[in-house]
Amino acid sequence: FRLAPTAPGISEWVLGANVDLLVSMPKEDGDASADAHRPLSLPTVWRRLAGAVWMHCVAPLVEPRLEAQQCAASGGSCGRATRAAFAHLAGEPSAPPPTVAVAP
Repeated sequence: FRLAPTAPGISEWVLGANVDLLVSMPKEDGDASADAHRPLSLPTVWRRLAGAVWMHCVAPLVEPRLEAQQCAASGGSCGRATRAAFAHLAGEPSAPPPTVAVAP
């Protein structure tokens, strides 16, 4: 990552062209309309690997600044957020978010 700013074109040489496979995923069976599908982008293995390496380097700096209700922390779960979304859609009152001290 440090070489990229000093060597133009090095990222494309290492990772290859920035071409992802775009797949149309149906939301429900039987409806072939465009509105009934969602796009799913599948990057190349090298780009996924580079993203994983990047996150391995960045995560220790970012995660201490995340709030407790965030799902992006290592080992985090989207379960709480999913339950809160379903409760909101059902019109149920939401619980206040937990109070968290954010690291400087």
